[in-house]
Amino acid sequence: MSRSHSLAAALALVCIGFGTVTYAQTTPARVPATPINLPPPAKRTVQPDDYKLWESLQGSAISNDGHWLNYSIGHIEADGRLTIRNTDTPQRWDIPNGTRARFSEDSAYVSFMVGPGKKVTDAFREAAAMPRPPQAPPLKAPESKGVIKNLATGEDIVFDNAQSVQITKGGYALVHKAKNPARRDSGAELLVINLKTGEQLSLGNVAGISLNETETIAALMIETDTESKGIQLFDFVTMSLRNLVWGKDDIASVRWSKKKDVLAVLTAKVDPTKDGPATKLTLYTEIRKKKPEMTVFDGAKLPKDMRIAEFGPVMLTEDGSSVRVGLVEWKAKPKPAGKPAEPKADVEIWNTKDLRTVPEQKVNAPRDKRMTLTAVWKVQGDKFTQVTTDKEAGLSLSEDMTRALLVDRKPYASAST
Repeated sequence: MSRSHSLAAALALVCIGFGTVTYAQTTPARVPATPINLPPPAKRTVQPDDYKLWESLQGSAISNDGHWLNYSIGHIEADGRLTIRNTDTPQRWDIPNGTRARFSEDSAYVSFMVGPGKKVTDAFREAAAMPRPPQAPPLKAPESKGVIKNLATGEDIVFDNAQSVQITKGGYALVHKAKNPARRDSGAELLVINLKTGEQLSLGNVAGISLNETETIAALMIETDTESKGIQLFDFVTMSLRNLVWGKDDIASVRWSKKKDVLAVLTAKVDPTKDGPATKLTLYTEIRKKKPEMTVFDGAKLPKDMRIAEFGPVMLTEDGSSVRVGLVEWKAKPKPAGKPAEPKADVEIWNTKDLRTVPEQKVNAPRDKRMTLTAVWKVQGDKFTQVTTDKEAGLSLSEDMTRALLVDRKPYASAST
């Protein structure tokens, strides 16, 4: 046995036989380390294929009881997904192409849509862009599915060919089916389902849905293939349906107040002599009565050569006492041109006092055509007030629509800076 090994063995025996042994130990001198400077790793340039891997959070929500959450993940060049998971357990569901998830008021259900996927959608868009014979039937758009999931059991109720699905505060599912492209009207079937009892009702020719604040009444915009249009009121409590408005006029806007069942309806009718339709604003109160009370705005109160825009915002105060609308010019339709005009030189003239250059004016022309002036109609007393005279002015309106803050940036704006 070598001397070093004998010493180690003897030391071990001493430790075993006599317990702790104290001995002196010399610490060797430390030699400072020489730093090694390595070149930093080269950064890789992002390539176009890398974009396909990027993900983005596109929406998230938590249930009212806090036990469930959902979030949607989107991709640049791939299908997205919807994740629904429990916040207390590992339970989760991943739904490819899932979107527009909403939990029910009682946190018992979640509704969402499932799309056809990017490849199918892209193929349809390419086919739709190709020229087609005049007699060819319209292309059938890819179908989406509406789904209602029971969070306790995980069971799914699936509705094919749906355009939207939602659950009301009272526990009714509304499934709006997709429109048949072969029909002239834009209405489609609406399924109303009582999730507690399973009772189901089918309503036809529904083009749009607007729920009151408590979600106990739905204003259904109806369009038929005979060009008849109107609004029907559906009562979820009694499961009954009745007409409110009916005729040939287009339904441009439907808006409820928050604290009372007051409904504002804006209709539009073509005027062959004017550039733009004639519009009519009507306010309905006491909606639950068999015959609701109706107040029609007097169009004679409008400024000369102005009308309520069918595309402008229609908003009500919480109690429905005042209505905000948008105004636009209403000019006579130009007469048909006779002899073709001589071609003009393509010259652009820009006034240096203009706040926007000519190219900017061209780009914003479609947006400018849809800009409106703001006005308020106070129903009691039938008082009408035009609030703004400049479409580009900044506006903040108080909730009761009795005060307004206007901001004019033009004095300090310049197109050259």
